[in-house]
Amino acid sequence: MSKICPPEIISVKNLVTTKIEIPGYQRPYKWRLKNVDDLLNDIIFFSSKKPSYRLGTVIIDRSNDIDEIVDGQQRLLTLVLISKALEEKSMLEESDKFEIPLLKEDFTHSISRMNLLRNYQHILTRIGDFKPEVIKFFLYQCELVKVSIGSIREAFQFFDSQNSRGKALYPHNLLKAFHLREMEDASDDEKINAVQNWDATESLKLKNLFGSYLYKVRKWSKGKAAMDLTNDELDIFKGIKLSQAEQFPYARSFEMNNTFLNNYDKFSEDSNPPAYPQQLDGVIINGKRFFEFTNQTLANIEFITNYDSEFWNAIYSNQTSNILKFLRGNGGQNRKGDQYCKLLFENTILYYYSKFHNHQLEKILPIIFLWSFRERLNLKAVRYETINNHANHYNSLFHTIKEALDPSELLLYQLKPVKFNFENVYGLDVIFEKYNKLKS
Repeated sequence: MSKICPPEIISVKNLVTTKIEIPGYQRPYKWRLKNVDDLLNDIIFFSSKKPSYRLGTVIIDRSNDIDEIVDGQQRLLTLVLISKALEEKSMLEESDKFEIPLLKEDFTHSISRMNLLRNYQHILTRIGDFKPEVIKFFLYQCELVKVSIGSIREAFQFFDSQNSRGKALYPHNLLKAFHLREMEDASDDEKINAVQNWDATESLKLKNLFGSYLYKVRKWSKGKAAMDLTNDELDIFKGIKLSQAEQFPYARSFEMNNTFLNNYDKFSEDSNPPAYPQQLDGVIINGKRFFEFTNQTLANIEFITNYDSEFWNAIYSNQTSNILKFLRGNGGQNRKGDQYCKLLFENTILYYYSKFHNHQLEKILPIIFLWSFRERLNLKAVRYETINNHANHYNSLFHTIKEALDPSELLLYQLKPVKFNFENVYGLDVIFEKYNKLKS
């Protein structure tokens, strides 16, 4: 039976001399120089202020009879670098010398290798600030709380709960932990490959992927309001685990698709299988398929939000030229209301593209644009609540896209003309007038 051992307070020396392994699912080592400097400065400062200094918590998974770190990797590796620098500069007394098992670890990820080397070189330039009393303080009075757990599932659950208090992790951090946990039967190589693109993506892009796009599409397509994404609403990105022994009938088609793609090379000479057919509003497939899903959506957002991309050039015509010129310009888009309209437009395009790609998009683009920006002409001040209500209304374009089986069905969508009495609409009135959607 798995269990959580009582937390123990351990010194830096005890931690870095413990044989701890870094599992393949861990993200690369990414601490910046500022993070390293902050830690060094704290150690030096508190060495003369406190009898001891608490550095944080490390969570260890012991389910495979070895210690694997679940949380605290970034700080642990930095402590190892400081310890190695003390040894290299011969600053340790004979009684304080020790071996560091993690130095034998083979760090294959290029990002980890680069950051470890850069940070170590920086530490070497600063380690002279460690006077003998600071070194003793670092080794024996700087402490961490070590939590050892006998199950990887419980280790991640504890990790989630720890980071849901105080300064919480972003939702995408917790989603990564959850979906890696769902890959417990996969090899380390499979886990590394699954999160390779995720780890190479800026945190802000991942935050926007979920908060500004996926969350809104999944809520609006169901006729529900989409405010700010919080950690309490992450179940919207959790679905089914195909490796479970018992599957309900509705899950059979997902399992069949998954099996076919896993064995694609056996049935086709093409060694590059097609993407798993996941929809933005559909059932989430936990684990590997979730990461593929987010990778593809990130790529789609990249070209949809770049109005000079080939995606937009391919549909540039007399029918769409005035709309694309408006989007490529910056007419009014520094104002919050215009930004909300533009975000609605991009989410609608993203939703449409995920279902129909660019089939008939040249004809449907004006409908999506006019529907997304109509509130800008209808109201003097556009707030997010206005756009939110517009998007989740029962007669919204999101509902029509969700129900449509063919893109031509969107050509039947009825857009009511709108009248405006405001200034500074930056050419929107001209576009609405061209499509006969402006009242006199």
